[in-house]
Order: sequence, then C-alpha cells, then structure tokens
Amino acid sequence: METKKLSEKFNKIIFTTVIVMVYALAIFMVAYLVYNAIDANYSSVKTEIATMKTVEKTINSKVFVVRDETYISGKAAGTVVPLVEEGQRVAEGQDIAAVFANDSDAEKYVELQKINKELVRFENIAAADKLNIRDMSSYEATTNEKFLSLVEALSEGDYSSVSELAYSVRDRETSRQVSLGYDVDTSAVLAELRSESASLSSVVPDYLAADNTGYYISNSDGYEKTLNYAEVTKLTTSDIDKAIESKPDESKISGAGKLINNFNWYVVASVERNDIDELTVGKSVKVRFVDSSADDVRMTVAAINSDSKGKAALILRCNTITPGTGDMRIENAEIILETISGYKIPKEAMRTLDGVNGVYIKRGNLVNFRRITVLYTGDDYVISRTYEAENANYENEMDEIDAENRIYTAQLSVRYREEPSWIIECEDIHSRSKLLEKSYIKLYDEVIVEGNGLYDSKIV
Repeated sequence: METKKLSEKFNKIIFTTVIVMVYALAIFMVAYLVYNAIDANYSSVKTEIATMKTVEKTINSKVFVVRDETYISGKAAGTVVPLVEEGQRVAEGQDIAAVFANDSDAEKYVELQKINKELVRFENIAAADKLNIRDMSSYEATTNEKFLSLVEALSEGDYSSVSELAYSVRDRETSRQVSLGYDVDTSAVLAELRSESASLSSVVPDYLAADNTGYYISNSDGYEKTLNYAEVTKLTTSDIDKAIESKPDESKISGAGKLINNFNWYVVASVERNDIDELTVGKSVKVRFVDSSADDVRMTVAAINSDSKGKAALILRCNTITPGTGDMRIENAEIILETISGYKIPKEAMRTLDGVNGVYIKRGNLVNFRRITVLYTGDDYVISRTYEAENANYENEMDEIDAENRIYTAQLSVRYREEPSWIIECEDIHSRSKLLEKSYIKLYDEVIVEGNGLYDSKIV
C-alpha cells in the first residue's frame, strides 16, 4: 500500500515537472521568436538617403552697369509718351516718342490709341462674314495654338502678353462663329468707337526721333557718362568704387530718354581677389540682380584687373539686352561663380579607406563601402559628384587613352582581393567603368551616418 502511494506521488511529480518544462519551452520559443522578429527589424546603424541637391557658389557685391549710351537730342518740353516698347531696337529717324503740351493731352492721346486698337479688332470681327474658311480644322488649330500661348504666358508670369493673347483668342472664336452663320451684330459698337476716335483726334503731338540706330530707353538717370565705355576693360577698383559712390549729373536727366548704341553692355564690381581665384577671362558666370524682377543674366568675364591691396576689378560682359536690365545702374548683385549639383551626404558619414574618400552604405542587411568625389563642402554636408557625371569622366579618360592606342585596365590590389565584396574576385581585371559601377555611390543609397565597427560586407 505504501509502495503504491509512493509510486503515485512519484508519477505526479514527474507529470508536474513535464508540464513545467513544456510551459518553459513554450515561453522560451515565444521569447526566441519575438527576439528574432525584433532583431530582424532592428539595425545597429543609422542611415540617411543620398538625395540630389543643387548649390551655388556666389559672391555678393555692389555693381555698376556700363553701356554705350547717348541722350536723345530732341526737345521734351512737356509730357512724353513712348511710341515703342522699352528696350526695343529702333532705326535712325524713327519716331520713338510723342510730346504733348500737358498731361491732359497726353491722356487723350493714350486713350485714342486704345480706341483705335479696339476699332481695328471689331472691324476684323465684322469682316468675318466675308471669310471663306475652306479648312475649318486648320483655322481651329491656329486658334488652339494661340490659346496654348496664352496658357504658357500665364504659367510663366508673362502678364504683359496675357491681355493681347486673350483678345486674340476671343476674337478668333467670335470670327469663326460669324463665318459659320451666327448672328453677331457689331454695328453699334463700331459706331460708338468711331465717334470716340473722332472726338479725340484733334490732339496733335510733336515727335521725338531716334538720332541713330539703337535700343530705346524712355528715361535717363544722369550716370550715362560716369565711366568711359570705350575703356571699360581697363577700369581699376578705384574707378569702380568712385562710380558707385558718385552722384548723377542731374543736368542730363530728361524725359526724352536715351539710346543704347551697342548690344554689348557691362557689369563691373570691385571684389576680393581671393573670391574669384577660379575665374579666368572668357569664363561664363551668372549675375542675379537682387532688388530687381529681371531674370538672371549669363555674362562672360571680360577682364580681371588686380590691385596691390588684394582686390580686383571684375569686368563682366553681356551681348543681350533682356527685359528689366535696360535701366539698371547701381545694383546689389549676386555673382554666381558656379552651380553645383550632386548627391547630398552628411559630413559625419564620410570615411577614408586605403586613401579613398567614401561612405558606408546599408544595402539589405549588408554594409558596403562606396566611393565619393566631393565637389562642394557645406556646414554639415558635402555635395558628391553624381554617378553619371563620374562615369562620363571615366569614359572621356578612356577615349583619350584609346586615341593614344594604350590599353588601360584596373587590376585589383591584394587587399581588394581579400576583403571588399564589391570587387570581383581573384585575378580578374576590369575596366575602370566596370569597377566604378560596383564601387561608386548612387542616388537613394542608404548612407550610414552612425554605426560601430563598420567594414565592407559586415552584416547588420
């Protein structure tokens, strides 16, 4: 009896032990699975994506604009109304402005021009019933082109053209409707416009004519002769500083305006010589006029005249007169020496491996070393040349080598045979382009910015 009780007690202990072990094993398996799940999604490194960034290397300076300018000789005793657009090229003897005795007459003249323009528009619409539009699809295609031009002008902010284009599209559509037989009565509008035109036609102005061929600017500022245009490439830093600090010749300021005689014009600035060490005569730069709505202007370095105090007279030339630049003189400007585009990479990610600059990247759960070529250094980042640009450089080098009938190969070093996984094994010899494809950083690579004990092919 006693033996039976001991046996039952022993079996109970064994059963309890087995149950405990099963539960313990189950808990262990769950913990193990959870640990692996967490570990699979945990990385011991911190990364940032390599993205594209564009930066500009600039210098800021006060500049003086030099042109070949002459004052219009005609008298402008009264209110002047330009007859041509600002900066438009005019011929010698061409009427470029109308002069009125007072503002009231000038306003009547401006109103008369608007009315006459409207009159022409409605006369064209009235004549549409005489049109014989044989190919309506062609007519509509032209109208659609004008509409697209209107949309483009709006998207580009060219609001000076919007009104004219809008009228053109509307009038063509109205003319089409008339020509197709729709009843559009323009007689009342035409009668009113002709009456208004007749009432204003009594205003007769005097006219200003161009003394020579050139680009018309409707005003003068008194700085036209401050610097000698013929000697502009010989200017010194002292000449430029004096011009910027000078006062205009008020006796030359008039409403008659001026003509720009030469399409070449110059921007001159006194700058630190060290800031433009990379510039040479003939090199192209871009100038941004900070306080103007004018577009950036592409200019060529015409001269660099250094002085003994570490400064230089920088002379820039442009051969295109663009909207908004014709009346500039003393301006705040950014001289953009270079525009650099490439991959933005945090500074803390940079490494040097066997004398090669690069970064570690994470691809999957592997660490790989990737080369970079630094083009620009910012406060906390660098700009690296893109893979496409780096490859183009290699291809150019290879072309030069081929031209000399030389064979260039990149044989792997002993270290590269042993360690980095991005080098194909053993005695294989690869072209530089093939090596580059495997070793250079690419857009959207995960760049490692934090991590311990990094090396090529490490599992993380």
